[in-house]
Amino acid sequence: MASGGVAFAGIETSQDVGGSGFAKTRTGTGWTIGAGVDYALSSNIVVGAQYRYYDFGKEHFDVPDDFSDRDQDLKLHTLGVSFSYKF
Repeated sequence: MASGGVAFAGIETSQDVGGSGFAKTRTGTGWTIGAGVDYALSSNIVVGAQYRYYDFGKEHFDVPDDFSDRDQDLKLHTLGVSFSYKF
């Protein structure tokens, strides 16, 4: 099984250096791709594993103190497992 598409995430970032800093919350839009596999242990029990990669791109943050400016590049890797019972 393979999957991919658009991804959304609530992203919060903050920094406080010597009294100057920032805090920002945004909804990040990016992309995802993944793959998984299911295995039938019996006619009723199925186990599986899934991997996903998410990329929400780069963002630059300007703060009052030029020394504290920074870039953030958000990427995620997730691994999931599943257990299913068929009636």
